[in-house]
Amino acid sequence: MPRTARVSIRPFLVGPVSSPDREHRMKIVKSIKIHPQIHSLLEKPSWSVSSLLPPRESTTTTEPAVTREQLNHLLHLSGLPPPKDQREEVNMLSTLSQQIHFVKEIQKVDTTGIKPLVAIRDETNEAIAEQTITRAKLDQFFAAELKRGKNGTIRRAKDNYMVISSTDQLDPREENSINDRLEDPFHLGENEESRRMGRYFFIKREKRKEIDEQEEVDTER
Repeated sequence: MPRTARVSIRPFLVGPVSSPDREHRMKIVKSIKIHPQIHSLLEKPSWSVSSLLPPRESTTTTEPAVTREQLNHLLHLSGLPPPKDQREEVNMLSTLSQQIHFVKEIQKVDTTGIKPLVAIRDETNEAIAEQTITRAKLDQFFAAELKRGKNGTIRRAKDNYMVISSTDQLDPREENSINDRLEDPFHLGENEESRRMGRYFFIKREKRKEIDEQEEVDTER
């Protein structure tokens, strides 16, 4: 049986309905010969996800697993509005009953000896070893610590640091930056743009004495 990469076929099968590449890939898929035993197993499925759901007949005859009081309590806890009418309430109760039945069927699966999944992540030995914090990984931080005083209080050296990565690309914020240490930062223009310096904005204010004198002159006039 010829081997064809599934990754290379999948994009074309889910792509446009009609395209030369798709037709070519479809011919390759149709030409793949499947073993008769595998074909017979796939032809008659032995299991369906519908077996985890309750039969349709039982949903109409049996009482729902959740009462109306419990439904209203769950909606109140979730911050959802109550059902508008009786029809919507019946649909909610039926949906909850199916979901509870599905969960109970899943709980019947024997999981003896299977470790629970902590998180969706790479849990191989190599990945765990890479993420584990060891003494060797902390040596660079311990080297930057100094003991001070009689009690040996630990202080981190300010000038002792290690560059772990570097790049030739400059910070885009420094491209058109303005020096923030001017000799006379208030010696700027009157318009808005000239009074800006980087991210800062300077406002010039007159002395209170000059303002009072100007007000007296205006009142005399």
